[in-house]
Amino acid sequence: MKIKFLLSFAFLFSILTTSNTAAQNTFNFNIKNMANDSCMIGYYLGDKQYVLGDHGKNQMILIDANGYGSFTRDDIKPGVMLLVFPPSNDYAEFIFEGEDLNFTLDRSDLDYSLEINSLSNILLKKNNLKILSLTNKYQDLTQAKAKTPELDIENDLIKISEEFTSFQKGLINDYPDNLFVKMLLANQDVEIPESITDDKEQYLYYKEHFFDYINFKDDWLIRTSFFYPKVLRYLDDLTYNSVEHINESLDLIIDRTDEESEMFQFLVVNLLNKYANTTTYDYTDVWKHLVEQYYISGKATWASEEQLQKIIDSYHKK
Repeated sequence: MKIKFLLSFAFLFSILTTSNTAAQNTFNFNIKNMANDSCMIGYYLGDKQYVLGDHGKNQMILIDANGYGSFTRDDIKPGVMLLVFPPSNDYAEFIFEGEDLNFTLDRSDLDYSLEINSLSNILLKKNNLKILSLTNKYQDLTQAKAKTPELDIENDLIKISEEFTSFQKGLINDYPDNLFVKMLLANQDVEIPESITDDKEQYLYYKEHFFDYINFKDDWLIRTSFFYPKVLRYLDDLTYNSVEHINESLDLIIDRTDEESEMFQFLVVNLLNKYANTTTYDYTDVWKHLVEQYYISGKATWASEEQLQKIIDSYHKK
């Protein structure tokens, strides 16, 4: 895979500056078909990707002539991370849970060869291989259909979908406490009961149950690729575009967090920026609502006095 958005971000918003220092962790690498080269560690934060670094520079992991290297930091936090190979910036995702990791892989076969010594990463690889296998089946069927239009492949396509659903449900049932499985579950879409046939009732059911599998107490969610886009979808697609309805949805989401958590800070900071910077609609009153609820109220404890005063001054000018 190729990384889509990659840059150093020395200060990582203000969100990581107020949190406790994590334990020191080491990643060890044994990479076949790679010598005297380097790689990097990336991560997700919201809907963006970054690379770990210091003072505005990406931290490079040097791989020696025998394909070995190591990487140690004390500020890595649980979530989905990226092993990135410049200059092409192709990458492989892995899961970090707070423990040291050993990586074994073949640089020429990144998708299939990566092995990491943790159950979450074993299950992640198993899931990825299942996706690749079923994708190949799907492509074979559609290519056969293209050559023979009268060929009926509908039942075969249904079986592929059912096989994948069954596979993931098996992981969820067998490993309910595993972090990767928790991510699978959190990313599940809402299944509307067949008994609900009215369009409006389907919408209401879907919206009501949209966050059923999201635990807003889990800070690691902000370091996945799916969580913040899911929040934005709820606000942009499932919430009526009026100040009153948007404010209700914002409060519903943020009220599910702990006020002392990274999740709370991340959502307040990013949603404030979202409604401050939009040009498609006047969301001034939504922005002011967030300022009132979380900044003027004193809940935004991460904000410096200078930052807070600037926000409050802007509030009174609007």
